[in-house]
Amino acid sequence: MGQRKLGRREFLKLGTAAGAAVALGAGPYASARPLRTSRADILVDGKSRLQSMDGFGFSEAFQRANILHGSQGLSQQKQREVLDLLFDTSKGAGFSLLRNQIGSAPDNTFDHMRSIEPVSPGSPTAEPHYVWDGSDNSQVWLSKEAMSYGVETIYADAWSAPGYMKTNGSYKDGGYLCGVPGTSCPYDWRQAYANYLVQYLRFYEQEGIHISYVGFLNEPELATPYASMLSNGAQAADFIKVLGPTLERSGLGAGIACSDSVGWKEAAEMAQQILSDPEAAEYLALVSGHGYADAPTSPIEAGRRPVWQTEWSTFDPWNTSWDDGSESSGLSWAQRLSTALSEADVNAFFYWWGAHEKDDNEGLIRLEGDSYSVSKRLWAFAGYSRFVRPRDVRLETHARDPQLKVTAFRSGGARLSVQVINTSGSDAEVEVEVRHAGVGRWVTPYLTNGLNSLSEKEPLAVRRGTFRASIPARSMVTFVRDPRTLSGRG
Repeated sequence: MGQRKLGRREFLKLGTAAGAAVALGAGPYASARPLRTSRADILVDGKSRLQSMDGFGFSEAFQRANILHGSQGLSQQKQREVLDLLFDTSKGAGFSLLRNQIGSAPDNTFDHMRSIEPVSPGSPTAEPHYVWDGSDNSQVWLSKEAMSYGVETIYADAWSAPGYMKTNGSYKDGGYLCGVPGTSCPYDWRQAYANYLVQYLRFYEQEGIHISYVGFLNEPELATPYASMLSNGAQAADFIKVLGPTLERSGLGAGIACSDSVGWKEAAEMAQQILSDPEAAEYLALVSGHGYADAPTSPIEAGRRPVWQTEWSTFDPWNTSWDDGSESSGLSWAQRLSTALSEADVNAFFYWWGAHEKDDNEGLIRLEGDSYSVSKRLWAFAGYSRFVRPRDVRLETHARDPQLKVTAFRSGGARLSVQVINTSGSDAEVEVEVRHAGVGRWVTPYLTNGLNSLSEKEPLAVRRGTFRASIPARSMVTFVRDPRTLSGRG
């Protein structure tokens, strides 16, 4: 798209149509692989070890955490209900990751995230004048709430550096960080920006919140009319070589994530450019990308680093449907999750906003005053996120029927979950064989479709690692074997 300044919706509308077609129209990941010497319709190989999971998450950036915290009338009781839907592993989706926004705006009007250094100190070597209100637009509150439900990993990402550190003098409309290759500015602000990010992490530490990963870019391909900063891979690598040692000296223990590109192809290209620089590669802890311009349908070469899909949503009108043929339906998102996990080998998958105000469809939950409504997209996530916990490992699966999309995960202990999405218009009667995984004597199915939202059904008997089940048409069923109680927080 070059340097043209696009609104986010304009750009993403161009990319999402093609990306969604790839994500939803691609053949099943197991179609090219023969079923290995089993009479079962679905085979799960418990000996296999594919990617380890870091979890599933969302963000409440751009002051949406304030709305969840009651700024538009949501009562404490309803706040708790929505938090349960997002984080609880018995009542809701059990999300295990949170993505916060590091502010860069000079003010705090709605939709802006104020910088912790809103006024330029005059030069990079002058003493900075940091400002901290202990709230960060309720992201501190949300982080503590997430931690109370057992969330261990919080990712903080900056959409932009403060405007006075950039070539265009603004926190929005793109521009580059002064000092990276290809820029010409009165000052080099790279070290000051690295110090700024470390100070943000220190503020959270003083609130009792540890940030596990920090990012300094968001969709660096776009110059948008909200917080944004441009960068190519070489420029990102150049700044990582400043930020890495600064973080190391801080002793805060946060890893660098890069680069939250607008699409999966763009993320792969950025990663390749960064990793081709040995010094930058030494400090890069996590490769990240979004699903907008093109969907996660193939692995990104990251050299044993985790790869996260860190943002993706839909721009249709508000939609609570499970299966209406739209890209915002629950079934569509269940397939996107399955594809990202099984074909792109992602270690984490984030939706955009968890909860959002009434005039938008980008949230999983819609807030309106002291009421809320829940989309089926939330329950599509829940079929994975409630049962696939951090450090669980994906197992190899094989399905005879190409219209069945199958994934499976197990923990180091006895937890095992198998997700099956039936994309056909007919019910599927299947025999599922689980090898080498100690599946036990019973599995419990959880059904999601137009009439069910992760509804627990009668347990199914297991005989010699095999059980029979019915997968209703256009539905998702998660089969769970866990001797421990998956209830309450944790």
